Amino acid sequence: MAKTSMTASPHRSIGAGRIFTWLLGLVCLGLLAFLLLQLVIQLLTPPPVSRLQLLRDVPLPGILVAQSGQTLRQSVHFDRFDFQALDPQTGLLFTAHDGPSASNFPLIMGELPAGSVLNPSIVVFDARQNKYVASINNVNVRGITVAPDIHKVYAADAGSSVIRVIDEQACQVVINAGQFVCTVAKSIKASQTPDSIEYDADHHEVFVSESGKLKPPKGVVDVISTQTDTVIKTINLGTTVGHIRYDAAAQRAFVVVVPATGNSGVLAIDPFTNTVIAHATLPSACTIAHGLAIDESQHVAFVACVDSRNLAIVDVQTMKPIGDLNNLLGIKADIVVLDRSLHVLFVGCQNAISVFDESRAANGVLHKFGDYIVSSNSSHSIAVDDSTHNIYIPLTDVGSRPVMRVEHYNQGQ
Repeated sequence: MAKTSMTASPHRSIGAGRIFTWLLGLVCLGLLAFLLLQLVIQLLTPPPVSRLQLLRDVPLPGILVAQSGQTLRQSVHFDRFDFQALDPQTGLLFTAHDGPSASNFPLIMGELPAGSVLNPSIVVFDARQNKYVASINNVNVRGITVAPDIHKVYAADAGSSVIRVIDEQACQVVINAGQFVCTVAKSIKASQTPDSIEYDADHHEVFVSESGKLKPPKGVVDVISTQTDTVIKTINLGTTVGHIRYDAAAQRAFVVVVPATGNSGVLAIDPFTNTVIAHATLPSACTIAHGLAIDESQHVAFVACVDSRNLAIVDVQTMKPIGDLNNLLGIKADIVVLDRSLHVLFVGCQNAISVFDESRAANGVLHKFGDYIVSSNSSHSIAVDDSTHNIYIPLTDVGSRPVMRVEHYNQGQ
């Protein structure tokens, strides 16, 4: 019996291969057309504008003074800026340039030429013309606040445990004369180590938070009368304290506290009696509370939690936390400021600036716009001018020199 062949026709195999090749070609052509269309759309669509737009970098004096006595415009390792305060009437911005910490000081001096010294200072910057105008030298300042109605600036000199008082009008005369050095008018002895500082225009007082050097810390708040420039009350808190802010709507001062055990909190101080009258306990998810800002129109306080990298909201009327703590911040969150006219919240962090829409904060709601990297070095110090929506970030090393970086906030981008 003859065997039947099961081999497929070669003509049939060739036809199937041609169909497969043809289909594959169609797929490739379609993919190529799609990619070309995407490229055309990308080329024709303008990129989104960043919410932070760089306007300029303005060189600032460095902290290093050469053997000749000349202040050099060059960076040094471990340099830092701290708090800032803007006078909305004059447009003068006062920035603490406190330099390396005490622990890093020996390392720095070992790198510098013999005879060099470091000069911590307050930088005076004209925010209307965006230019450096003067310095107040040899003051190791952290917190700064402006009292525009009485033309004074109060600065917490942690190195000497005093509050420096600057006559802003006298400083303006120096600037108008083309000189670059303002002076301290008076020094007020602080109880411990002054840090954050805030002006209360309603009662003409200045509040200074001070943690001190005791272990464990037994922090206090010094209350200064601006009429006599003397400490009129020391409020003992007995724990580490963070930033302090005054709420004109509530007529209360609020200060962050971090006890050795238990949750961080916010205390309310009555400026009529200069006593603590209320305590808000923050959620346990907020670890190492520090920075503080207050939206008076919404009656809420914002607290930056350093270690947990989140932002707590407190209703200052009920003294209760509201909302959740899913508002992630950058690394080592520090200074918190508001553009009140736009309801935008800025948190200066070591690696970036975290930006939020806080227009619904009274309901415990924050919407994060993003983390914006403005420099490779620390950007924790930040000030905002809510009349121009410009923000000011002093940086220690841009092209091997310190600068004031001026950025503009673009609303709705």
